[in-house]
Amino acid sequence: NPRILRLNSDNVWEIAKEPLHFDKPEAGVGPGLAFAREMLKNESGDVVIGLIPCAVGGSGIDVWKPEEFYAPTQTYPYDEALKRTLTVLKDGILKGILWHQGESDRSHEKTATYKKKLAVLIHTLRSTINEPLIPFVAGELPDFRGNDVIEFNKMLHEAKKEIPYFDVVSSHGLTANPDNLHIDAASQRELGKRYAKTMKSLKNKPMYNNLNY
Repeated sequence: NPRILRLNSDNVWEIAKEPLHFDKPEAGVGPGLAFAREMLKNESGDVVIGLIPCAVGGSGIDVWKPEEFYAPTQTYPYDEALKRTLTVLKDGILKGILWHQGESDRSHEKTATYKKKLAVLIHTLRSTINEPLIPFVAGELPDFRGNDVIEFNKMLHEAKKEIPYFDVVSSHGLTANPDNLHIDAASQRELGKRYAKTMKSLKNKPMYNNLNY
């Protein structure tokens, strides 16, 4: 769709196609393209959506802060995501951020500190790009993982009480690839639609008066 673009690894806009991400050679279908298609529905014909892929597969939240290095991909996840975002802000408008991460942080010990780290990440990013009300939507870990993710997903919903302009997308009913770890393509696209529905809902909420978090 010529109205859905992605910022490629050379920071050049091109028509988006799957896979959007390029962090690892095995990167596959994600929710991004389905999200953009859903967001375009009922929009005027001159609206163009630009996707900025910044995922780093396998990374924990501890490397999503300034100057933190992630050895498996030889990258600085936060710094590089910020750099790509600032590049786009020169000629575009940032409308929202999608976050789907947590497999490596789902233990009881890591879940206990995750909410605070996520709040710091969101606040740091919003402050740096001077967008204090930018919508931030996180996704639950897939419930096909069973009891392994219940505590983590509950914590994400608790974060909604503390982080302004933040919401969470359900993973209920999503299905897995044969590895029973990664979400399959059909469910990734369903997840993208859910992200879009939640993003639209979040963008329609009244502006928050208190952003001191």
